[in-house]
Amino acid sequence: LISISYAGALITTCFLDTSSSVLTARDGEPAENVHVPSRSQALSQPVPSSAGGEGSVGTSASSSSNVDQQIAIFCSDKSSVVYALPSQRQMYSQTINESANVVTAAIINFGGGKYTPCLVCFTADGFLKAYSLPSLRPMLDMYFIALSTPRIARTMNISNYGHGIFFSNPTELQKFSINSEFLRQVNITCQF
Repeated sequence: LISISYAGALITTCFLDTSSSVLTARDGEPAENVHVPSRSQALSQPVPSSAGGEGSVGTSASSSSNVDQQIAIFCSDKSSVVYALPSQRQMYSQTINESANVVTAAIINFGGGKYTPCLVCFTADGFLKAYSLPSLRPMLDMYFIALSTPRIARTMNISNYGHGIFFSNPTELQKFSINSEFLRQVNITCQF
């Protein structure tokens, strides 16, 4: 159970492990194979280290009961907060916009071969903002498009590698990208 406090309506959440990988359930694993150890068992048994190679055992996890192994990211309509789990210690906090609300937010993979998580927000004043995770350092803050109709806010979708789409009118779909590598590849292709 996570008990946190934040200002505003919650827009998006994400859970990462300490290596900034997305936490997901393993495909095909039956629920009966999932075992949550009791607190006494967790203290007495060594936990495999995520940083080490195959078969390595981390000793620091077994010596302390509150070793943080996961990160929770919460984005509300005003700010974003990163917590370490299971200690629920606030690691980072960032006010996204003081004057306008966040309309859409997504946690995406911004990198290529290596997973590099990034929080991308579209605000009501028409700005696109990107923050690195888990540190919430600003990567991008640029004016994109005026929020002239509610349709843009309702249909705005941001996906991996900085690509996004929205309906500019009922029949026209607009695609955009905030990834400079993608834009460079498109320009090279169009010149031939």
